[in-house]
Amino acid sequence: MTFLTRVSPVRLAAGLGFLAVAAVALAAAPDTQAQPAAKPFVTVGDLQASCETDSPSSTLFCLGIIEGVAGSNAMYQAFDFIPADWRICPDALDSQQMRGIFIDWANSNAGEYERPAVYGVAVALRDASPCAPLPVGG
Repeated sequence: MTFLTRVSPVRLAAGLGFLAVAAVALAAAPDTQAQPAAKPFVTVGDLQASCETDSPSSTLFCLGIIEGVAGSNAMYQAFDFIPADWRICPDALDSQQMRGIFIDWANSNAGEYERPAVYGVAVALRDASPCAPLPVGG
């Protein structure tokens, strides 16, 4: 008794169907070697372009990154996970003010355009809204 006679025709057809679909999918898949590597992060330049546009989706993307950096920084501060010189305290600023601070910083720091956007936002907000020194012991 050979392998093919021991396998039910339904299982054999299903297996062959799967192999056919897999072969088509692999043949249709783009050649990853030929494509340039994707950037691993949004850069300062990318975020600046999004922040300076009037497109609602780009503006929301911009504000989402900025709010994410500010919120993450606040959480890290609450658990004392961030060095004092990287703490930002934009409590009195709204999203649009933080957006303006980042755009101004990016315009003044063209040499930073290829750095991660979160770095640029953190530096811009830190420089514009530094925290008061921590009391001794905490």
